[in-house]
Amino acid sequence: MKRIHLLFAIFIILILFVGLTNVSAVDSSKWKIVSIEGENFKIPPEYEGGELDNDSYYDKNSKLYIRSYKTDYHLLYRFGEDYTSKYLEDVKMDKIESHDVLMFLSCFEGKYSLDIYFMCGNSTYYISQEGDELNENVKEIIRTSPKQNLTSQEFYAEFYKLQMRYAKYLDDIEWVSNDLQQFENQKNLERQAQNDNMYWYLFGYYSNNY
Repeated sequence: MKRIHLLFAIFIILILFVGLTNVSAVDSSKWKIVSIEGENFKIPPEYEGGELDNDSYYDKNSKLYIRSYKTDYHLLYRFGEDYTSKYLEDVKMDKIESHDVLMFLSCFEGKYSLDIYFMCGNSTYYISQEGDELNENVKEIIRTSPKQNLTSQEFYAEFYKLQMRYAKYLDDIEWVSNDLQQFENQKNLERQAQNDNMYWYLFGYYSNNY
C-alpha cells in the first residue's frame, strides 16, 4: 500500500513540476465560437448547433456538454456525484497547455463517458464527452479556452477541498435522514466506490500537504 501511495505521489509531482507537453494537431481556426458565462469556447463542426444558454451551458444532444460552475454549491454536488458514482472506473489527470485537467471515466450499460474538470481564469468548467479517451477535438476546446489562474498545486488542492466538503455533507445527512439504515447502506456503497478507485490515492497525496 505504501508503495502505491509513493508511486502516485511521484506521478503527481511529475505533473506539477515537470508538466506534460501538448502539441495540437488540430486546426481550429475556422471553428465557431460560443460564449458560456462570458468565456469563449471554440466548437468543432461535429458539435455545432447545440443548445446554448450563455449563463451556464452548451449541449449537443448529450454528445458534448460544456457547463460553467461559478457557484460552489452546484460544483460541490456535481463533483461529489462523479467521484462517488458506482459506475466510476478510473480517474485520469492531464496537462493541456495552461490547463490542468481532471477526468472521471465511467461506464454505464457498456457505454463509456468522461466527466472532465478544468478552469478558465478562476472559474471551473465541466465537459461531458462520450467515449473512454479524451478526443483530440475536445482537447482543442480546452487548449484554446482562456487559461487558468491557479497553479497546478492550487488546482488539485481545490478539488481535494471539494472532496472533504462532500464527505462532510454525506456525514451530515445521517442526522436528518428518516431512514438511517437506508442511508448507511447508501453511504457504504459510495465509500466503497471511492476506495475501489485510484481517486483516494490521488488526493491522499494532497491530504498530507494541505
